[in-house]
Amino acid sequence: METLSVLDEGRRLFHCSGVYEPAEDTWLTLAVLKQIMPTLKPLTCIDIGTGTGVLAAECNAENIYATDISPCAVLCAKRNLFRLNPLAEVAQCDLASCLRCPTRGPLLVVFNTPYLPAEERVDPCLDYAWSGGAEPALRVLESLAGCVSRLGGCFLLTTLGLWVEDILSTAKKLGLETAIAASERFFFEEIVVVKACSPRR
Repeated sequence: METLSVLDEGRRLFHCSGVYEPAEDTWLTLAVLKQIMPTLKPLTCIDIGTGTGVLAAECNAENIYATDISPCAVLCAKRNLFRLNPLAEVAQCDLASCLRCPTRGPLLVVFNTPYLPAEERVDPCLDYAWSGGAEPALRVLESLAGCVSRLGGCFLLTTLGLWVEDILSTAKKLGLETAIAASERFFFEEIVVVKACSPRR
């Protein structure tokens, strides 16, 4: 039997073998995404490391792009987004490497980062969903900060409390205004959603 999550209004999100299943960090990110969307009113929404596509499914924008390095995740996101948010385009690439800066803003970039450094490679699809530490978030910041600053907009970056200072420091150096949008402790880990926005936002 297939497993799934039920979203608002009874919409169904299917989970897929070899793809990170939405968990506490996903739902915390989703809550912040829903909160920021009405005030930011992004013209373009980018979901990095989309997995099942659940965050892209909640993006309300004219242009929605979802990326994932895992072919398993890309297929899963396409299946879900075909029903949940057919405007979304899904591409397989490393973080934002396949994306160009949009011509109009505001721009919202959401990334529930793979924040646990993996020491062993077990599943070729799941490995990328789990391993990374601070490095993937810093790469996304550095590659898209110019777009967010120029167009107006925000990053939402979900990570472990362990990596927050590195992310905040890098975002500030890139000229972004930062804040902790949400945090919650689960078991022995603190999950934090960092908001980093252009000064005019």
